[in-house]
Amino acid sequence: MSHNKKRNFAPIITILIIALGIIAAAGFLLHSLFFGNGNGEADLHVPNMDEVNFFDYHRHLDARHIHVVINGEIMTLPDAPLFIDGQLHLPAGFLREYVDRHIFWEKTSSRLTITNADEVMRFRPNEDEYTVNWEVHPLAHPIRQIAGMAYMSAEMIMEKYPVDIIFQAEYNFVILQSHRYRRMIYEVMMDEEEYEFIPKRFGSNDQYPIMARLYPGDRVTFFGDYYGGFYRVQTENGLSGYVLAENLRLINMIPAIPEIEQRRPVTRAANEPVNLVWHLRNVGNPETWYVPHGVTVLSPVWLTFNEDLSGDIISRANHAYVNWAHSHGMEVWPMIQDADRDGAFCSGISRAVLTDAYVRDHVIAQLMGFVEYFNLDGIQINYEVVQPDFAEEWIQFLRELAVPMRRAGAVMSVTVKPPFPHNMFWNRTEIGLTSDYAIIMAYDEHWSTKDTAGPVASFNFVANAVRNTLNEIPVDQVVLALPTYVRIWREEFVDGEWRLVDNNRLGVAQRSVGMSYARNFIESRGGEFLWDYVIRQYYAEVEFEQNGTEMRYRVWLEDLRSIDEKLWLVGRYDLVGAAFWQKGLELPAMWELVYGHLN
Repeated sequence: MSHNKKRNFAPIITILIIALGIIAAAGFLLHSLFFGNGNGEADLHVPNMDEVNFFDYHRHLDARHIHVVINGEIMTLPDAPLFIDGQLHLPAGFLREYVDRHIFWEKTSSRLTITNADEVMRFRPNEDEYTVNWEVHPLAHPIRQIAGMAYMSAEMIMEKYPVDIIFQAEYNFVILQSHRYRRMIYEVMMDEEEYEFIPKRFGSNDQYPIMARLYPGDRVTFFGDYYGGFYRVQTENGLSGYVLAENLRLINMIPAIPEIEQRRPVTRAANEPVNLVWHLRNVGNPETWYVPHGVTVLSPVWLTFNEDLSGDIISRANHAYVNWAHSHGMEVWPMIQDADRDGAFCSGISRAVLTDAYVRDHVIAQLMGFVEYFNLDGIQINYEVVQPDFAEEWIQFLRELAVPMRRAGAVMSVTVKPPFPHNMFWNRTEIGLTSDYAIIMAYDEHWSTKDTAGPVASFNFVANAVRNTLNEIPVDQVVLALPTYVRIWREEFVDGEWRLVDNNRLGVAQRSVGMSYARNFIESRGGEFLWDYVIRQYYAEVEFEQNGTEMRYRVWLEDLRSIDEKLWLVGRYDLVGAAFWQKGLELPAMWELVYGHLN
C-alpha cells in the first residue's frame, strides 16, 4: 500500500537565498573595487602604485644586450647593433626590413648595393670610397663587415634616409624614429594634485605596475594605440608604456615625409600602343621580310648565354636588321633569355648569371654595350627558369639594369608568367616598379611536357592572367602576349582510356605549328572544326588506326576569331598593348585585326 508524503522545500529555498546573497555581495565588492559606486567615487578601488624596474618586469630581455626600439616596439636582433671605433653601427639585414627594402647585402661578394629609381650605389667593407652609377665618390663613414653581416654607421643612415637614430645608454636602447610616419607629440598635465606624478604603466589599466614617473611638462610620442582610456606612448628614453588619456594634451603633430616615388615614368614616350611581335627567323636579306601592318616593336630573339656560366652573352644581333626596322618605323627590343646557344632554358645558367654580383655586372655591361653599338630602342628580358632560392637576386638584377637603361633612354620590358600560387616568388610588384613594361605570357596553358592535352590559351585562362597580373602591376605597364602557334596533340587509346603518346614518339605533336598549318593538317584528314563557346576557340579531332592501335589527333585552334576574342581584353582592361609569339606563324590578316583593336 502506497501513500503520498508532503515534501518540505523550506531548507532548500533558504540555502538558495543565502547563496544568491553571497554572489550579489561578491559582485558588488568587485564592481566597487574596479568601477566605483557609479557616482564617480572609487570606494574600494585602489590603483596599483608599485614601481617595477623595466628589466625586472620584462625578464626575457637582457639588459646587457643592445636592443632596437622602432615605433615603440622593442626588438632583439640576431645581429645586434655594434659600436665600432666609437661609432654606432646597425646591421644591413635590419635596415633592409625596416628602413629600405632595396638595401642588398651579398655576403659571397662582400658588396652592399642600394638602388632607387635613379641610382645604383655600391659599397665595400672598410673602403672610404663608393660608387654612384659607376662613378667614384668619397665616403666619410665606410661600411663594416662583422661575422658575415654588413653594418652601416648611424651617421651614414641618417644622411641617406629620413630617420633619427639615438642611443639611450640607460637602457642600452637604439631608438630609430622614421619620418615616414606621422608623429603626435603630447604633453603631460595634471588637473588635480591627488598624486605627485603621473604613472606610466606596463599595461592599459591602473592595476598594472608603474614603469616610470611622468611630470607636468614632460613630452611623449603617441603611436595611435588607445585602450580603455589609456594611450600607449613613448618617452625620450625609448620606454613605451600606458598613460591615462586625460593626463595628456596634444601639442604638435609632425606630418609624415612621403616616400620617394620608386617607380619612374615609362621610358618610351610614344603615345601609340605597344604592338610587339617576337621574331625568331631574322637572318638573311631584310628586303625579303614583310612589314606587319601596325606593328610598332620587333623583338628578335638574339641574346642567349654561353654554357660555361661566365655570363658571356651569345649575340646574333646585326645592324642591317635594326636599320631595316627603323626605316619602317618600328623599334627594336632584342630578347635576352636564360637559355643556352640552342635556346634551351637552363636553371643553371639562370642561377649563375643572377647570384654572382660580378657576373650580373658583366651581363649588364654587355647589354648596355649592345644598346649603344646597335642603336637599340630597348631590351626585352625573358628569364623563364628563375627559382625561389634566387628570386631576390632576380629582382636585384632588374633594379641594377633599370638605372643605366633609363639613363640611355632605352626601354626595359620584362616577360612575366600568369600568377599562380607556385610562382608568386616572382614578385611582380617589384617588376612593375622597376621595368617600363611587363608582358604577360598568356599562353602555354597546356604544353608539350604535360600529360594532358588542351588549349594553349583558352579565353578564361587569358582573362584570369590579365586580372591577376593587374593586382600587382599598374595597367599602364601591362602588355598582353598571345600565341600565334598551335599544338597538335597525338593520343592513343590504351586500357580503355586516351593517353598522350610518349614525347619520344610524338612526331608532329612535339612541335608547335602555325595557324594555317594546323587547320590544313586536320581538314586534310577529314576533320571538322567546331566552335567551343566556353574556351572560345575552334576544336577538332581526327581518329585513325596505326599498327592496330586506335589513335587520334586533337587541335584547339588559334585563328582570327579566337585572337579577336582575346584581344577584346586589351580594351576591356585598358592595357597598354599586345604582343605575339611568334612572327611567321600567324595568318597575315591577323595584323589588320590587331590594329583595329589597338587603335
